[in-house]
Amino acid sequence: PMKTLGRTGLSISAVSIGTGGGQAPNVLQYGIKRGINYLHTSTGYANGKAIENLGKAIAGQRDKVVIGLKITWDVKDDGAMDAALKTLGVECADVAFFNIHSAAEVGQAKYREGAERWKKAGKFKFLGLTSHSETKACMLAALEQGIYDVLMPSFNIGMLDDFKPVFDKAAAQ
Repeated sequence: PMKTLGRTGLSISAVSIGTGGGQAPNVLQYGIKRGINYLHTSTGYANGKAIENLGKAIAGQRDKVVIGLKITWDVKDDGAMDAALKTLGVECADVAFFNIHSAAEVGQAKYREGAERWKKAGKFKFLGLTSHSETKACMLAALEQGIYDVLMPSFNIGMLDDFKPVFDKAAAQ
């Protein structure tokens, strides 16, 4: 099944593939052929192999996928952004995710400035936030900022009751 990703209007598969394990291109292509269109990667996954494999997997079929790119480098490093997009073989990512693990850091001006610069340059279409520490607080802080289009928290179903206010607030926005 397909779902609309928040306020982006992007239609994504209910099941996605994260490339943290550095999956081989044929594994990623298998998922794409079966309708999985949302793929998430980072230059830091599997020592850079994950983003390379995703680039190989999507070659010639950019129109079939929605790409989430986790930014793990300094927000002022335009060269790292260009290198990541080149490795993927794309002009821009659909969603660029800042990887922030402190609620106090979410609102720092450097993120807004970097996002505005990269978005204006056509490096990505929508801005997201991912977090693995202080996750609930980071997500709430991101909602307060109003610049994030997508939230991708580290989450499991056992956290549902605690995160319900976050999800309700995000849905309202």
